[in-house]
Amino acid sequence: MRRFFIFFLIVFLNASLSFSAEPTVLIVQKKLKGLGLYHGPIDGLSGSKTNAAIRRYQIKNRLPITGELNEETLHSLKISPPSQK
Repeated sequence: MRRFFIFFLIVFLNASLSFSAEPTVLIVQKKLKGLGLYHGPIDGLSGSKTNAAIRRYQIKNRLPITGELNEETLHSLKISPPSQK
């Protein structure tokens, strides 16, 4: 019974993490990985590896270095900003 509970907890946590993935971050991670700038998992979650890759991209492309996805960085990556709801 204990093994079942642990298994269920792991499955539930993994599923809840995947629901919090952001589509724009996922696209950015794929593009930055293709450019050799991102070395983490393609999971759509914005974290330290994603932010470091964004900074590397910004430095390489002479953009303001924020480590964040702003309009200027998204435009440079040719990605449409997410629609505001």
